[in-house]
Amino acid sequence: MTTNTHNGSWSHRLGRGAGRAWRGYLRREQRVAGWLVTRGVPAGAATAVLWIVKLAVLGALLLGQQASLLQEVNGVDADVVEAYREAVDALRGLDAVEPAMAELALGQATAYQELASHSGNATHLLLEAIRMYHLSLRLLRKESQPQRYAFAHSNLALAYLAMPVGEARDKLRRGVAVQSLREALTYYTREEHPREWAMVTLNLANALQHLPTTHPVENLVEAVDMYEEVLAVRTAEADPLGHARVLANQGTALAHLGIH
Repeated sequence: MTTNTHNGSWSHRLGRGAGRAWRGYLRREQRVAGWLVTRGVPAGAATAVLWIVKLAVLGALLLGQQASLLQEVNGVDADVVEAYREAVDALRGLDAVEPAMAELALGQATAYQELASHSGNATHLLLEAIRMYHLSLRLLRKESQPQRYAFAHSNLALAYLAMPVGEARDKLRRGVAVQSLREALTYYTREEHPREWAMVTLNLANALQHLPTTHPVENLVEAVDMYEEVLAVRTAEADPLGHARVLANQGTALAHLGIH
């Protein structure tokens, strides 16, 4: 599968999300202060409580920013994952900081996924990545953040597809992965995002080729057609190695079609 665990600068995206979250928190803070006063809490005490919360939120946002910078500069290790985890846990339940929470969850998910790629305990790490991708998808607004939403779905699919296949539920995960890749393609279009479109389309074709199903021929035909579309983008002149790999995958699908 073609991986796509990075998408632009994490620190830049998290910084923008943190900025939106901080502004949202400040707007909510004024309403909360008024609510506390109407409930009989002295104005000074209400202000003190809100300052404590404000400092905790700011600390969590800074911790998340530190984790994203470390991930970009030094790669992923246990310290990066732990920093993301602490930041996410500190912000849970605060609706006003959902934009930053979504980016933090997405960053933590990619960190788990990267660790899984070179770890002997990949299954546990992939399950953690899947959990965080689902959290980020609950928080992301696909209408205003379509690319981040598509990115989360694409990487969620890759995490599912990287899981070992043995039990019935493992086969179900592959079906969910295919659904996530299709969802990503509703936002990654060939015209506007050709690179991402080609990557996700290739992953979807590969997934369809090996998807446990009662209608394998239909899946294989769809996969062959998708490989053909990707070949039109990954030309032999522009990307000879990538073109050859797609041809090889298409050849395998055609061979499977011959068996059926």
